[in-house]
Amino acid sequence: MKAQQESDVVDAQPSATITYPEGLAKYLNISAWSVRQMRARGDCPRLYSITSRVLCTTEADVREWLMSREVATSYKMREPTAGSGRAAHEIARGLMSIRGGKSSD
Repeated sequence: MKAQQESDVVDAQPSATITYPEGLAKYLNISAWSVRQMRARGDCPRLYSITSRVLCTTEADVREWLMSREVATSYKMREPTAGSGRAAHEIARGLMSIRGGKSSD
């Protein structure tokens, strides 16, 4: 019986655990905010729940996720636009609070 249980175990190399979102952000060299936004869009490596408040992933899962995002050699990154990203969002939110919640449209 024990031999069968051992044969059911998948042989895998141990992989370092990476906490979400801070550890993953550091691993990818991006902000934790960006990592959270990617997850909100459904675009992140497989996550595991250590406790009800702690998530993690593994290096193997991050590598697999990265490989699935491969781009062609002809891929060109878009140029950053003025007023894009988190800073623009925070500025817009600040302007709305100054205007009493009214947009400029």
